[in-house]
Amino acid sequence: MNVDRDNVDFLFIGGVFPKEKEEEIIRKSKSGLQMAANNFQWSLIHGFDRNLSKPITILNTIFIGSYPKNYSDCIIHGEQFTHTPGAKDYNLGFINLTILKQFLRPFNEKKILKEWLNANKKESNKIVFIYSLSPRSARLAKLIKQINPDAFTCVSVNDLPQNIMLGIRGNKKIVQIWKNLFKKKVEASLKYIDGFMIVSEQIAESLNINNKPYIVVEALTEIDPLSLPIINRKDDKIKRIVYTGGLIEKYGIINLIQAFSLIESDEYQLIICGDGDCKEAIIEMSKADNRIVYLGVLSPDKVKKIQQSATVLVNPRQNTGDFTKYSFPIKTIEYLLSGKPVIGYKLDGIPHEYDEHLIYVEDNSLDAIKNKIIEVCTMPEKFYSIIGNKNIEFVAEQKNNIIQTKRILSMIIDQLKKRRI
Repeated sequence: MNVDRDNVDFLFIGGVFPKEKEEEIIRKSKSGLQMAANNFQWSLIHGFDRNLSKPITILNTIFIGSYPKNYSDCIIHGEQFTHTPGAKDYNLGFINLTILKQFLRPFNEKKILKEWLNANKKESNKIVFIYSLSPRSARLAKLIKQINPDAFTCVSVNDLPQNIMLGIRGNKKIVQIWKNLFKKKVEASLKYIDGFMIVSEQIAESLNINNKPYIVVEALTEIDPLSLPIINRKDDKIKRIVYTGGLIEKYGIINLIQAFSLIESDEYQLIICGDGDCKEAIIEMSKADNRIVYLGVLSPDKVKKIQQSATVLVNPRQNTGDFTKYSFPIKTIEYLLSGKPVIGYKLDGIPHEYDEHLIYVEDNSLDAIKNKIIEVCTMPEKFYSIIGNKNIEFVAEQKNNIIQTKRILSMIIDQLKKRRI
């Protein structure tokens, strides 16, 4: 059988928010909403669709917080949905309790997976792409190989397994035991995975997967030419500093607020969107300084508008801790695509090609980030137009989801062809 994009059946296993349920999921979420992961997955899905001759299939278990603390519903009901005309997708139901959801399969997962893997088995090449390396993806990879050993399994590794739970709080010993079990289970599953999409070269070394095919895709985004911003500077005097993303202390959000508080001028405003363990602290800090505005969790469209209204966007994650080597801040691409200047730190996981697009803070002091914000916000008008257009062009031409998913598919199809030799 020839191997090309026309005789491929492609299954995407992940945790997206179906478009028709997005508002409901946001409304029912109390904390822990993974909007960045949701956006990243949809970019992958739409990119794969554009590069294949027929729509892919989604086997979905929505990524939400557990009942009752983080989400309103204890039982998530399964249903079919269609992400694009001609697609047949599955939203799996599950028990939304912290411990049980980690160990119990979502409802009908094995049944649907078996049906898909065995359908049209002799006439097509089966590719299964699993979003995020985790105990669940480990279990699924093993099951897939048991049902259909010829299916090609590819897993995206957006971070090392032990770093995924950075925001978890609780008894340190128990959390560490859980992380170690998490890591061991994942590492034992690597033999069932045929290929990898990783966000940094360091991941290949750490997981010891150098002997398997992999491709580095640190980021991608979906480009709608009609929604690209018009590059200009706001006429009003307010200088808007914007942060959108996880409100996790290790990501530097508290440092950003403290640095912003050192700016004395009333012409500056700090706008924050997102969710995480620092949310309550941020709300209290906004009460003490009315220039700090916390907007909560917003839809992707609303977040995009806020980003485009910014004078400057900031990612305050500092280059401290090993986890910076093994991850890439997804928000970086969204920030650049807004057409606004982007301030951040030079992280080990950021490729050098970004150096001419990001404005780096010199050191980790509060004064350094405060001074960098003031410096960028007082640049001449021409600066904003030049850097804005340069950033949009870079993302649109090199990091769009069609180009990036084509690279992933080429890697997989090349491996399938080698099997036929």
